[in-house]
Amino acid sequence: MLLFERQKTEYLPQGLNKFFPNVNNLVVMESELKHLTKHDLKNFPKLKNIFIARNNIESKDNNIKHIGRDIFKPLKQLESVNLEGNICINENASGHNGIETMMEKATACYQ
Repeated sequence: MLLFERQKTEYLPQGLNKFFPNVNNLVVMESELKHLTKHDLKNFPKLKNIFIARNNIESKDNNIKHIGRDIFKPLKQLESVNLEGNICINENASGHNGIETMMEKATACYQ
């Protein structure tokens, strides 16, 4: 497990996968995370659970706040995602279909 709790980080530090290549659980909680991209996650192909709660996720691409719909697509082993307590999206999901549905709701929120 890779845990960031109350760390005041706006983004995931680059190169973490070099030190933690087998991470299967990622927790970023109450850390003021603002930016999360598929590039941040693609180096953790073994991720099964993502818990990103009580942050301030916002990406300024195209001057809108959003989470890319396909952000979790490269993570073939992903089983659950928790995005509770963030701007616009306050959800959690399990399984591929649940994650897809959650991301559809998030996408609709930003339109």
